Order: sequence, then C-alpha cells, then structure tokens
Amino acid sequence: MKRLILILALGIMCLCPIALAVQDTGSYTTNLFFYKLGRGDWGDTVHGKWTAAMDKADKAIKIATSMKWGMEYPVAGDNFGARQVPYACTVTKVVAVLTEDGAETVDINIGHNADRSSGTDLFAADQEISSTTTGDSFTAFSDATIAADEWVWLEVSANSGVVEGLDVTVFVSID
Repeated sequence: MKRLILILALGIMCLCPIALAVQDTGSYTTNLFFYKLGRGDWGDTVHGKWTAAMDKADKAIKIATSMKWGMEYPVAGDNFGARQVPYACTVTKVVAVLTEDGAETVDINIGHNADRSSGTDLFAADQEISSTTTGDSFTAFSDATIAADEWVWLEVSANSGVVEGLDVTVFVSID
C-alpha cells in the first residue's frame, strides 16, 4: 500500500499529462511505473511503451487525457490555440466556463484537421457558453474522431457583451 501511495504521489508531482481510466482489474499508473493490484507485479515504461511485464491477459486499459484553452476577452472571429495531437483519439466530453459578472455568452466550436487552414468542426452547430460556475458540458458531437498528427483549435463564432474570460477543456480517450 505504501508503494502505491508513493507512485500516485509521483504522478501528481510530475504533473503527468496522461491519466488512466481503469476498467475492472486494471492498473493504477503514472508515467514512470505501474502496479498490478492484487498481484504485486511491478513494471516500468520505456519511451512511453509498456514493457513485457504487463500481463497480456488483462482487459484493455483506456487512456484518457485532455486539452485546455484559456483566453481573455474572447470575441467573434477568434481562432487560436492550435496544437498538433500526436495520437489518434476520440473526444468524449467538452466543458466550458466563462469568467464574467453579467449575462454575456460566447458561441464556440472546436476545429480539427491535418491542415490548419481549414477544418472539420467537432459540433454540428456552434455551442453557446453561458455558465460562470459549473461550466456547460457537451457529450454529443458530429465528428469526435481526431486522427494522429491532426491540428486541433478553438473557434469563437459569436459573443454577447464583453466576456472577461473563457476556459474550455476537451476530454479525449486515446484510440
């Protein structure tokens, strides 16, 4: 148990960009080690790949991570924050929240494509963001599949009033 706590603490201290969602009898992990619960098998990763110590009979481990954008004073036409995703993934959820003290709103979409000059929208229609507390959450998408090496970016299509800030998190599972 002490080793498991140490490993979890290492993962937090390293601010590991990848978190693992465990299914049934999976492993708890950081980017450095994994520990097979109930068996005591220790292993490590070599250049981000599992070593042979991982039991092939285990169920699939679903790897999940997220992309985040934060912007001040978003306005219609903003298109920024492009990042290239090195792995194929599927978007599972988008959460967005505003920083403002009125009734302002922002409409967004997430673009993705191998070519940054044009893209495929994540949502069939732009989504209005109005929450200033818990965030607006979305789980229905017109094209949630992002291929390896595609660019992903945030698009602001409309705003009402002066919005002080917009934070958007895109949760994905690695295919």
